[in-house]
Amino acid sequence: MWTAKHLRGETGLRNARLSGRRLTALPNAPVAKLVVACFTPFDNGGLTVNLGRCYPTRTLETLVPKQTLVEEADELEACAVNEIGKKAPRTPHEAHVFLSKCKPRTTGSIQRDFVYRSLYAAQLLRCEHQGFPRSRTMIIDGDDLRRDAPSVVGAVERFVGLPPQPPLSVEDVTEASVRKKIAKTFPSFDERIGWSIHGAYDEEGLPGEVEERLSAFFRPHDDAFFEILGRRLAWRT
Repeated sequence: MWTAKHLRGETGLRNARLSGRRLTALPNAPVAKLVVACFTPFDNGGLTVNLGRCYPTRTLETLVPKQTLVEEADELEACAVNEIGKKAPRTPHEAHVFLSKCKPRTTGSIQRDFVYRSLYAAQLLRCEHQGFPRSRTMIIDGDDLRRDAPSVVGAVERFVGLPPQPPLSVEDVTEASVRKKIAKTFPSFDERIGWSIHGAYDEEGLPGEVEERLSAFFRPHDDAFFEILGRRLAWRT
């Protein structure tokens, strides 16, 4: 999921954390099943990554022509106004109608639907409409993760039901430490999945008119998202 700010390359939650801890999550936790499927721990604290299952080469993220981002935003906005009478849904029912009518088909691929993937509020509200309680969703501010990763990681572990773990040290989550762990455990990280720790779209950023249009498009969606959070985030003041 992206916002205009992510597309500019200023931020983006592309931080990777690889830990040597044994995976002792609750057996029925979906997150645990995903992690166990992708990362196999060893008794000595090491990990191996199942590239074929979790990161096939076809999932490599590729950049689309930047003008197509505007086209996607225009289509979604026009459809929203037509279907729900406003630019962004604010209720679970509105989100269900909007996404069912305006984005009936999506794929798990990260190679497309850049704008759609940033509709945080609509997707969270749709989950509510489908009976998934908000209490089972944890939303993390990337700034908090960068500022105090040990505390945030601990909160995530508690939320998904992991047993108490020794807290991470600050040294464990520095960029240099993360890069060292990735190089050892997943040496083809950048080439294999097309992501980077900083999540920059590219070095050039977006043309001014594209950035302006995306900022206007995302404003009501971001407002709906902040209403769910109960606070505003720094990237949209």
